[in-house]
Amino acid sequence: MEQEPEKKSDSHLDKLIMGAIVGGAVGSVLGLVFAPKKGEDTRKFLKEKGKELIGKGLETSRNIHELAPQKMSFWRWLFLGRKRKSKQKSQETKPIPHE
Repeated sequence: MEQEPEKKSDSHLDKLIMGAIVGGAVGSVLGLVFAPKKGEDTRKFLKEKGKELIGKGLETSRNIHELAPQKMSFWRWLFLGRKRKSKQKSQETKPIPHE
């Protein structure tokens, strides 16, 4: 009687594996039937788009590298300017004497 649960779990595993195989086969066939372009055209398209993306990424990287010092100097100026102003204000304010 202990063998029945094993058979039941084996049955579920068999169904799962069979479903994966059938699903993969059906998906492959449908992909080939309804593909908008031939495989060669799709690979060529993806290769071109990949090159474009790499080019854009390199260009963006160069722009960031060139602009970073300018932006950092602006933020440094802004931060230090405010820090100096707040320090001056704190020195200008005098404590009120208590009577």
